[in-house]
Amino acid sequence: MVIHLTFPQNQQAANCYLVISKEGVIVVDPGSKDPSIAKIIKEKYGDVIAVLITHGHYDHSKGASLLQTTFNCPVYVHKEDEEWLTNPKKYQKALFYMQIGEPLKDGLVTINDGDELKIGDFTFQVIHTPFHSKGSVCYLLKEYNILFTGDTLFNGMIGRVDLVTSEPKKINESLNKLKKLDPKLLIYPGHGDKPTILRHELETNPYLLM
Repeated sequence: MVIHLTFPQNQQAANCYLVISKEGVIVVDPGSKDPSIAKIIKEKYGDVIAVLITHGHYDHSKGASLLQTTFNCPVYVHKEDEEWLTNPKKYQKALFYMQIGEPLKDGLVTINDGDELKIGDFTFQVIHTPFHSKGSVCYLLKEYNILFTGDTLFNGMIGRVDLVTSEPKKINESLNKLKKLDPKLLIYPGHGDKPTILRHELETNPYLLM
């Protein structure tokens, strides 16, 4: 079961998802460092057993340190975006002084393209899709036909490429990886009100039609 977690209104409008396992909760992109979030997750769904970061931007990662400290769980991020979590002040100015989280000191696990993460009842396949950031990834739950795309792919759009560590020359290379996946995949994007279907994006998204 995947749950879309809504943050308090003062947080950036990035999507956070909870994947419920028999062993606990896997959090994808915790963009809030509000302490009440950890309490709500624990009371409603159980302990957090892992945090998955699609990319290091603060609206997707600033709650990682809080969850790691509270639940003593691993935090997975691509090696190219590791510093966004361990040294968040480095890029704060470049991202318009966006509110940042605490530096992550423990529990960090760096990942690479093609890695398979066996967490709880699930196996997440890592698909490295750099262009929005160097370390952007998508997480594929193949058995359940689900893809978490972060800011790689939205409904009708893709992530911007004018930010620090963006790599616009890699757009086509990254999107071509998604074009090869099962078109029936349910896409959970990093922004937007609801999921989309990969087939719909393949047929209508101008960036996938190129």
